[in-house]
Amino acid sequence: NTVHELLDLITPLVILSFTHWFIVNPGECPNFVPSPYFKPCADKCSNDYDCAYNEKCCYQGCGRTCVAIQQGKT
Repeated sequence: NTVHELLDLITPLVILSFTHWFIVNPGECPNFVPSPYFKPCADKCSNDYDCAYNEKCCYQGCGRTCVAIQQGKT
């Protein structure tokens, strides 16, 4: 019984830990426009799961960041 109880506790955690890799927010990343200012490279997100629902994790020339999705695109 202890094994079954342990599996009952662990299974949802395992499922949740893998679910975030399959989350894709609707819309598309806006076209990248290079900034004239230097910014250090940093990934502020790794996928859409790290962003709000109305944002996507997009490459911005030097790292990935959450940006508002383009309206009218799916």
